Amino acid sequence: MFSSEQKTIIKSSGIGFGGKFIKKSIGYVWVVIVAREIGPDGLGRFVIANSIVSISLIFVLIGIPSTLDKYIPKYKNEKKSGKIKTLIWTTFIITLSLSVIVTTGLWQISGYISKITESKNIEELIRILVLVIPSIAVIKYVCGAYVGYSNIAREVLVNRIITPSFKLFGAILLVIIQGGVITWAYIYAVSMSIAAMISLCILMNDVVKPLVSVRARSLSLRRVLSYAWPLSANKLIMRLLSRSDYLIAGLYIGGSPIGVYKVYTHLASVMAVVLGPFAKIYKPVGSGELSDKGVEKVGELYTVTTRWIVILSSFIFAFIILYGADVITIFFTEEYVVSISALYILLLGYLLNSYAGPEGKTLEVFGNTRLSLVNALIMLGVNITLNFVLIPSLGIIGAAIATATSIALGAAVGLLEIYSLYKIHPVRLFHLKSIFGLFVTLIAGVIFDALFESKYEIFDLLFKGFTSLTVYVGTVWIVDAVNKRDLALLKSIIKA
Repeated sequence: MFSSEQKTIIKSSGIGFGGKFIKKSIGYVWVVIVAREIGPDGLGRFVIANSIVSISLIFVLIGIPSTLDKYIPKYKNEKKSGKIKTLIWTTFIITLSLSVIVTTGLWQISGYISKITESKNIEELIRILVLVIPSIAVIKYVCGAYVGYSNIAREVLVNRIITPSFKLFGAILLVIIQGGVITWAYIYAVSMSIAAMISLCILMNDVVKPLVSVRARSLSLRRVLSYAWPLSANKLIMRLLSRSDYLIAGLYIGGSPIGVYKVYTHLASVMAVVLGPFAKIYKPVGSGELSDKGVEKVGELYTVTTRWIVILSSFIFAFIILYGADVITIFFTEEYVVSISALYILLLGYLLNSYAGPEGKTLEVFGNTRLSLVNALIMLGVNITLNFVLIPSLGIIGAAIATATSIALGAAVGLLEIYSLYKIHPVRLFHLKSIFGLFVTLIAGVIFDALFESKYEIFDLLFKGFTSLTVYVGTVWIVDAVNKRDLALLKSIIKA
């Protein structure tokens, strides 16, 4: 069904998905530990400071990791190891230099940033967390180099196992010494520094050491950087999109509500985990189908992929709607069960987004990367505008409305563009069937809750989850939301 090249891509995507699952799992554990230890206010202040640092990284990396992804394989295929050596050393020096400059600049203006936020003592947190910038820059650089060498296993090791594991070790240390948010900031900085040093040592052994005897060759640095800047702009848009609600909320409300909102976004983003791996596998397969069999085959693949995304996302939506408050109470404590409607609004946005399937990747399959960038700009504009309008009066509920609206609108725009250009769309009867399964599961869950009092225990939660899953799977099976052809296609993709 697939060529050897496509199978290689899919296999690499599978490794990446496995790594993403590990990273997400570890990430949820350390966030739970830290959230319980430092409380909503401490978590909120940490999120604001960390968001500022996260956005500043764009001006350090300037698209260099993606540049390595492009030029290392290019020079490798051309057997120009000397140019790879020059590229690696030159871009590494640029990255390290920019990290020092940005760290110093952010340190200097931290006092001003603190004055314009509603959160107290944010200046000290920023000054601690800016020390993380060089470490994160090194980790991102190492990952970019490994992706360039098509060594996805090493990228997974560095980015999705080593780095989150040291965050987890730091969170455990925080519990042992019973520290607050400032203590956590120092532990976080040290943990990231250790992870960066280990990552750099691995890269030195795998990549730099074999190039020691190779003679360096000159290359056009201007050409490399001209490729990097547009990528940096795109990364900046997406980073702002993911952080703008925290930053704008920091201007109007204190740290505690933002800490609560961080937990809600963390929980709601579970739905994005479904779309991510499907989209990553879908793109290379779709590109192959386009070249071999044309638009119609891509449309068929788009529909089947969307079917699975919708079916899986619908159950996650139903489960969190029913038991999200229980999950937060059990794992994060009752302090975080505030304005719970914000969580439900975020979930609705992700659900509507799932109905369009991997619309962004479909545009990329057809080579329309500019449209993807335009859609990202639309989402960012809507998100920022609604945040400024709604947060002052509605707090984190306003932030949730802004985020949900922007991601749902972005999906809708992408869907319309695809249909307008290529006359394909994934909207089918299975959308209604999955909605029917969702409602049956919600009704069954409400009845179950009425009959059995919640004990806020993990075994109670697991039993409820298993019951809901049984009801949902049974319903979608009865209404034939998934057919044998879909199962066969899914199996062939997994085996590939």
